[in-house]
Amino acid sequence: QQPFWLKAAAVAAEPGTVFLRTILANGMCSGGAAEVGFRSEGRNDHFAMCMENEAEAITDPTDQGVPRMSLDALKEACLRSGGYDAPELNELLHLSYKGFRKIECLQPYTAVCSLFLECNGIRRLENLRHMTNLKSLYLQSNCIERIENLEALTSLRLLNLAHNSISSVEGLATLTSLETINLAANKLTDVESLAGLAERPTLRTVDISCNYVEDGDGLLEFWPTALPRIECLYVHHNSCSRYLKDVRRRLISKLPKLRWLDERPVTPVERVGCEAWATGGREAEQAAKVAHWQEEDEAKMRSFENFKRLQKVTAERARIQREEKAAREAARCQASEELKDTGALADGWVALPSGQDACKLAGDAKGARQKALRAKVDEFFASKEESEKQENHSGSCTVATAPVSLLDVALAECAKEVVADDENLASCSLATADEEDRTAPFQWSSFRDTRLGRLVAEFRYDFGRAAAALGKEFGNSVTEQECRNRYRELIRPNKTRAEMRADDRGRAKDGPAADPAMVREIQEWWLKRSSPSQASKEAESTSRWEAAALAAPEEAAKSQSLPEPAKCGAHPGSCAPDPMCDVPKPEADVMQGKLASDKHSNLGLFELD
Repeated sequence: QQPFWLKAAAVAAEPGTVFLRTILANGMCSGGAAEVGFRSEGRNDHFAMCMENEAEAITDPTDQGVPRMSLDALKEACLRSGGYDAPELNELLHLSYKGFRKIECLQPYTAVCSLFLECNGIRRLENLRHMTNLKSLYLQSNCIERIENLEALTSLRLLNLAHNSISSVEGLATLTSLETINLAANKLTDVESLAGLAERPTLRTVDISCNYVEDGDGLLEFWPTALPRIECLYVHHNSCSRYLKDVRRRLISKLPKLRWLDERPVTPVERVGCEAWATGGREAEQAAKVAHWQEEDEAKMRSFENFKRLQKVTAERARIQREEKAAREAARCQASEELKDTGALADGWVALPSGQDACKLAGDAKGARQKALRAKVDEFFASKEESEKQENHSGSCTVATAPVSLLDVALAECAKEVVADDENLASCSLATADEEDRTAPFQWSSFRDTRLGRLVAEFRYDFGRAAAALGKEFGNSVTEQECRNRYRELIRPNKTRAEMRADDRGRAKDGPAADPAMVREIQEWWLKRSSPSQASKEAESTSRWEAAALAAPEEAAKSQSLPEPAKCGAHPGSCAPDPMCDVPKPEADVMQGKLASDKHSNLGLFELD
C-alpha cells in the first residue's frame, strides 16, 4: 500500500493536473514534496523538483502571487493618493484594500501621521517602531489577534482595531496620548479581557460593541472604576444586551463626563433625570425633568426680556442721534441761508472755502512757514557772503548777529543795483537750466524701469497715461512711444533662466553696494511722492516773493519817513529769528470748532466750542 501523498504525486504527474498544488496550498502534505524528490526515479525527477519549488513558493511569504508591501508598491500608492515621491514628505499613507499580509518596508516613511491599513490580510502588528509621529492608525477588517509592538507610538491618538480577532486588550500602557480606541466586532468574551483599558486613563472614546461579553452587570460596573472620565462609550449589541435593563440610566448616573452613549447623545435633561433616578426612582426622575424644563423656559424668557430691553435702548439711542443730526443740519442750513442773504454769519459759525477743511488749511500754513523760514536762511547766508566781499568798500556792519526780514532784503536789493542785476541774471540762468532739464531727453535707469513697469500695470497698459505719470514723477517729459519701446526691451528675455538664477545667487550676502546715484534718485522720488502739493506750494511762494520784490521800492520810500521797525525776537538785540516773522498771512483765519455739517458738503460751517 502506498501513502496518500505518493498517490497524489502519481496523479499530479499527468499533464495539466493541479491537484497536488491544491493539496499543498491547504497544508495537507507538509514535507511530502521533498520525499517525492528523493524517491522518484527516471522521468519523475523533474516533476519532483518542480513540486519542491511550488511548495516553497506557497509557504514562503515572498510568493509572487501575494501582494507585498514593497517600496515600489508604497511609492505607487502614494502617487495614486496624491502624495509625494519622496517617502519622508508623506504625512498620509493610504494602503487600504491592497491584500497585504505583512507590515514591512515602512522605515523611510518617518513623517507619516495617519496610516490606513484597513481591509487587508494583516495578522500581526510589527515594523512600526520608527513611526514616532503617527497619530492615527486604522487597522480594521484584518486578521490581527493580539495588540503588540506599539510601545514606540507615544504620539498615537486614535487606534482602530474593529473587525479583527482580538480576544484580550493589552499593550496600551505606553501609549500616553491615546484617546480613542475601537474594538468593535472582535472576540472579547468577558470583563477580564477589558482590563487592559484601565492601563490607559487618557482614553475618552471606547467602542466595544458587537462582541461576546456575557456579564452585563460586571460590564456596567467596570467603566466607573476603570475609566471614570470617559466621554463617549459604545457597548451595544453584546451578548448581555438582550437581557440587561436600564443601561443608559445606570451608566449616565455613574459617569459624570459621559456625553455620548451608544447611538445617541446624552442631553442635559436626560442626565438630570438619570441622576434623580439613581436616588429616587422613576418618580424622582420625572419630577427632575419637569423642574429642568421649567428652568429652561424661565431662562429663555429672561434672555428674551433682556433682548427686548437692549433693543429698546438701542432704538432710543438711534432716535436721539437722528434728532441731534437733524438739528445740526437745520442750524447749518439756516446759517448758510443767512450768509447768502446778509453776507454775515451768526455767532458761533465760521465759513470755510469750498472744498477745503481745517486740516488742509493747517497743512498749507505749515508748508508756507517752512518755505519762508528756508528762504530766510538762504537769504541770510547770501547776504553774509556779499557783506564779507564788500566789507572794505561799504563799511556796513555785518548781519551775522541780526535777524533778516523780507523788508530788509527788499531795501538791500533796491540800494545795490549791481547785486540785484547779478541775482536776476543768476535766477534767469537757473530758470534756463530748469527749462533745459525739462526739455532734455529722458534718461532711463533701473529705478525708472521699475516705475515704468508699475505704472503700465496700474494703468492697464495705457502707455499714454503711464508716460504722463512717469514724466510728472521725475520732472522730465517722456513720450508714449519711448515708454512703449522701453517696455518692449524690458519684457524681452536676454538671459536664460539658469543665467538669471546664477546672477541672483548670493546677492543678499555678498552683492555689490548700491549705486549712490540710484539711492539719491530714489530718495528724491520718495520725497516728491510723500509731498504731492510741493510744486503748487513752490509756485505760490515764488509768486509771493515776486510781488514782494516789485513792492520793495515803494516800501523803501515809505520807510524813510517812518521810524525803524523793532527787531524780531523778545529783545532788541536778540538774534533768534521768529519763524512767523514776515510770513505772508493767509487770506482768512481758520477757527477750531465743532463740525456741524456733512464732510462731503461744498460749504463747510464750523460751530465754535
